[in-house]
Amino acid sequence: MQNPLKSTRFLILLLVVANLLYGLIPGFVVPVLFMRENSIFMIVFIRFLVAGTILFVFIIIQLLIGNRHGKVGKDSFFKATAGDIWAYLRSRNARFLNAPRMVYIYILAFFGVGLNVVTYLIGLEKLSINLQLVGGPGGAIIVVSLYNLAKGHERITLFKAIYLFMMFLSLGLVVVATESATSTKATPTGLIALGLNLLSLFILFVYMSRDAPSPDERSWGEQKHSNLALMRLLVKLVLFMMLGAGSILLFAIVGMLVPGTYLHVLSTAFFKQLPDAWWFVIQPHMLGLSIVSTAVAYLCLFLPAAFWDTEHSLSLDQWNSILYLLDPIFGTSISMLLGFEDVDTVLMVVTLAILVVAILLRFVHERESKFNAIIWINITFGKQREVLQMLSRFDEIRKYYWLAGQADAMIKATFGTMREYHRFLAMLGLEKTIKIKFDMLSFVNKVV
Repeated sequence: MQNPLKSTRFLILLLVVANLLYGLIPGFVVPVLFMRENSIFMIVFIRFLVAGTILFVFIIIQLLIGNRHGKVGKDSFFKATAGDIWAYLRSRNARFLNAPRMVYIYILAFFGVGLNVVTYLIGLEKLSINLQLVGGPGGAIIVVSLYNLAKGHERITLFKAIYLFMMFLSLGLVVVATESATSTKATPTGLIALGLNLLSLFILFVYMSRDAPSPDERSWGEQKHSNLALMRLLVKLVLFMMLGAGSILLFAIVGMLVPGTYLHVLSTAFFKQLPDAWWFVIQPHMLGLSIVSTAVAYLCLFLPAAFWDTEHSLSLDQWNSILYLLDPIFGTSISMLLGFEDVDTVLMVVTLAILVVAILLRFVHERESKFNAIIWINITFGKQREVLQMLSRFDEIRKYYWLAGQADAMIKATFGTMREYHRFLAMLGLEKTIKIKFDMLSFVNKVV
């Protein structure tokens, strides 16, 4: 029986499930906000502390299995060791200013958990539940799209233009549909929270995938057929969650130093609630939030990164951008069904329909706006490992093959614009160990 993790369709299904589970967050978190006033810091702290602990257990189990059975043969799946984890943690990230790996993960945790989730919950309380659910993801998509256009990673197509127009239209409609709620709830604090939420999502989207392997880590070929890539992913997630939970302590301490602010109110409540932390842990809604919409959801979202077939489908980033809107669609539907706030039902249904169409347009855009380039290169004798490490830093590369004949290797890469393609060739050309075989260059018009 084929391993389902090697099936692209199954991995896409995991992405769908992840976004649906994220959509359940309002159903879990809003009742807790109603039960315990000003409990935002505590909710985030408990949520990621519990989820990180669960994933840490998975790491320990795999290490124990590897220690017991991993040495019986080369075909063993459980090859990862504590040494591999240590090699990853003590390395530097070449795609993030060559910063230490722990610094890179902490920055992701601070913005991706601390700032992102805290401002998300503040938006639910101080702005509007449905406006935050649509405005956060929708606004982030617009900001990231404009950033990619400015950087030359994407180009304007008819479908892209219509897609962005529909995102603006959906934001406008949800503002009107939630007018009765925003007129009573919207505060400067809520608007600031939405702005900071967009900033944190932007940083998370841009830098989350910039986690280049180091020369000390095992080769891609070894990771492909073992749990090395999976363990690397789990370690990153556990640290992401634990450091994110720890950033709440930093927020709370800073909040105590600025009396008279909303941050001070949240910080005071957090320290008062610390003795009752177990009450939060055992609440059914908090357990659902921590286990279902955090531990399981993050696993479903990031597992494809360890097993994705880079050659025979759209890239993982492309599928993530297509399916990301399932989160606000499902979350808004849950909010409406549970009656968390008064909204114009007709306008909200129209908004949800627009978001569904936007997913289809995004799919068409991703298929039609990208092209593949196949590039042959020669490599200086004895420098194959060095070149392999260098090539692993490029997101554009889908796959590379070692050859025997007129070229030493063939690279298959995907680009959104010719500008991005020429920049890639220039970066390859700067490497003294690589010679591009321009006479063997060819293109594939569509991503396959």
